[in-house]
Amino acid sequence: MSKTKLLEAIEFGKERFESEEDFAKDLNQLFGDVDVCGLKYGSGDLLLEIDPIAFSVAMSDSQEYTTMYKCPICNEEFDDEEKAKYCCQEEEEEKG
Repeated sequence: MSKTKLLEAIEFGKERFESEEDFAKDLNQLFGDVDVCGLKYGSGDLLLEIDPIAFSVAMSDSQEYTTMYKCPICNEEFDDEEKAKYCCQEEEEEKG
């Protein structure tokens, strides 16, 4: 019986914040609302609106990349290489 060669998981880097909206939401949760003349605004939303350059610099400084893996068949994303590799492939037992 011949063994079929398993396809390897596809490694890629994923950004923590995929959009300005994601970063603004994170700032909103971290710093809460800001009161301006009796009106409340999300801190991240407000920073993006009044100073987009400072917002962009803060987002860039906060950006982190995580190593992720995709199943080589269905492209489902995993943070574990083995889970990605065997998502759609079965591990064959070694014959002694």
